Amino acid sequence: MAGAWARVQATEYGGCPKGSCKDYLSNLVQQLESLNEVMAATDGEKFAKPIEIMQEIPDSPIFDIDSKRESILDIRAQLKSWFSRHPEEATGLSSRRQS
Repeated sequence: MAGAWARVQATEYGGCPKGSCKDYLSNLVQQLESLNEVMAATDGEKFAKPIEIMQEIPDSPIFDIDSKRESILDIRAQLKSWFSRHPEEATGLSSRRQS
């Protein structure tokens, strides 16, 4: 869980060259989809809200991904907000305590 979230967070430090953001956004969508899979496999109930947020990820392949830029970045921002309120989920510490 922590690794998948860290990869999504790392996309914040990338950026788009002038013009098309296709590669950057495609990578971000891929990282979001990976995080979604990990959350669903880990505990779908615990991660119900972030999984709900992820329902807004545009379907792949996205031919005009640049037009979805704001939506994709908003998903990441909403997840960042959720994980900031649930830091134990972002680090994976809560699942370790339950073991």
